[in-house]
Amino acid sequence: AEFLADALLEEKIIEEKSSDGMYAVIAGERADYNLDKSWWCLTKGGEMTSVGINEQPIADGDNFEITNTPA
Repeated sequence: AEFLADALLEEKIIEEKSSDGMYAVIAGERADYNLDKSWWCLTKGGEMTSVGINEQPIADGDNFEITNTPA
């Protein structure tokens, strides 16, 4: 896959988009800002990325963290 979202979809790690087009369920856990103000924070090497998972290019050896961030 070229982008992180594509790889995560292929592996069935992400699944459901919320009403605003963001992924709400990752690895079976829900974060939905529209429901409870929680959101997913994408980091690479501990630093927030400048793009979301749909636009995040990937390469062999990359490590990303996706953290459920409650309000």
